[in-house]
Amino acid sequence: MRAKPIGMVKEIIQAAGLRASYAYDDLLFTEDNSIIFQFDSKDKKGLRFYVNTTLGYDASVKLEKRLDDAAQETGYTVIKSGEFEMEKKKGSDETEFRLLPF
Repeated sequence: MRAKPIGMVKEIIQAAGLRASYAYDDLLFTEDNSIIFQFDSKDKKGLRFYVNTTLGYDASVKLEKRLDDAAQETGYTVIKSGEFEMEKKKGSDETEFRLLPF
């Protein structure tokens, strides 16, 4: 298993006006939970991303453009791969999320 370039992805996220929050397995979450990034297992310079279903269409399109511009400057490719939902588990502090691929 190869190391994931978390530092470079954080730079892309920051250049797009967001902040990285935490990484889990092959996923990287933004602080505001607007986007989840997933490292591409086949392309070491590829990132898939999922947009929170609560983010409106216009905001999603603008964010996608900012991410694409930032990624291109670093030689990475970002691909919008779907949306995701998040919700708090009842009676728990845990949050559950579901990726909804296109």
